[in-house]
Amino acid sequence: MSPDSITRDMIVDRIYGLLQGELLQWDKETALKDLAKHLASVLIEIGRRGNLGPHGLSRLSDIFMSVGHQGTTHYMALTVNPGIGDIQILLKGELREKDGKNPLHDEGQMEMLRDGFNREAVRQWLALRQTG
Repeated sequence: MSPDSITRDMIVDRIYGLLQGELLQWDKETALKDLAKHLASVLIEIGRRGNLGPHGLSRLSDIFMSVGHQGTTHYMALTVNPGIGDIQILLKGELREKDGKNPLHDEGQMEMLRDGFNREAVRQWLALRQTG
């Protein structure tokens, strides 16, 4: 698949699928779809600014969920691998820490990260509703 063959709808569907897997408690499909459309627009703008490398998004699988860290705290994020340069974060959950445990090896810590991601997703969605 070349960057020219990736459509906005394909990006929205990819983001929607990833969010749906993490935001299980959301009962409104339209809210999740609206958030996915907004994040797709953010991603497209990142690409227009050249922050996805010279060829832009080359594969839908370059959009993925990840766990990052800042010092001893961790977060869950919806991210994009640009192929060149730093990973771009589309939506970053709240920072969480639990006794220095690694969330990749501790289900309780991972649940805390999911909760932090959900809270930030709700904030983003509420901000979208207010603006438009």
